[in-house]
Amino acid sequence: MVNPSPLFVSVIIPVFNDTDRLRHCLQCLAQQTYPCDRYEVIVVDNSPSPDPSLSPLIAEYPGMVLAHEPRRGSYAARNQGIKLAQSTVIAFTDSDCRPAPDWLEKGTAWLTRYPDCGFVAGQIRFFFQNPDNPTIPELYDSLNFLQQQRYVEECHFGATANLFTFKARFDSVGFFNSDLFSGGDHDWGHRMFAAGYPQLYADDVVIAHPARHSFRELRNKALRITIGGHYLTNANNQPFKAFFSEVLPEFKPHLQYAVDCINDPTLKGWRRKIECYLVYLSIRYLKAAKRIQLYLSHHWFKSFKPKPKSL
Repeated sequence: MVNPSPLFVSVIIPVFNDTDRLRHCLQCLAQQTYPCDRYEVIVVDNSPSPDPSLSPLIAEYPGMVLAHEPRRGSYAARNQGIKLAQSTVIAFTDSDCRPAPDWLEKGTAWLTRYPDCGFVAGQIRFFFQNPDNPTIPELYDSLNFLQQQRYVEECHFGATANLFTFKARFDSVGFFNSDLFSGGDHDWGHRMFAAGYPQLYADDVVIAHPARHSFRELRNKALRITIGGHYLTNANNQPFKAFFSEVLPEFKPHLQYAVDCINDPTLKGWRRKIECYLVYLSIRYLKAAKRIQLYLSHHWFKSFKPKPKSL
């Protein structure tokens, strides 16, 4: 009996002003254990005008394609990549990620084993600039963001930093919402869940992801997620009392997280445990304040918007 050919895969990577880290990502993809004639890599430049640094880089790697999507947002860029894909299988990662050598081999093995699934979301391992002395923001990021197994099993989506699916699934549930700058994977995953497709977490499908080194990077990430979630849930349409009943408790200290910091073995020493808790409180308060700002600014604009004059 002749073994069937491995699935053909299109790897889609959106990139915006990140050529240096993209180089590391492409090097990892060029060194895959998967047959090189069974996958293509589509890099989608999401700059307003084409980034001149990308063409020479992509030219170094046979089988890699450069596309351009001027519409702002990584989900618009991913949608463009899907349209260009020549495969039956789509694999998503990001320009700052480093896929393991067997990433494609393991990811496609899961899809072959479970051909009726909606998607397979793989493990995201964090790495630090200085592994022996990570910063508090790096530790906090690694403990609280991109928790892929929890996303799949509790929240019904997978982060597009490490996601495999069949191209046909986009015919079934639609493309990513390109109006969203954050949370598009959450929205798409929920549509997949509502359609009844099984969602799988695969611990052996691994990419490495850099932890955010500074508080500024962490803050920007948290606020981007907050803004995306605010519009994704149509929070501006909530009644005033219901909205503030939900948001104001976020300003209370969350003592359970303090207990979690104390018990976490990755936080060495009391100083680090306390600093991590303080970062948590800062991020929590910033997110709550941003939600209130978005809600009040929407209703302020709505109340002062001039009404059309009757003829």
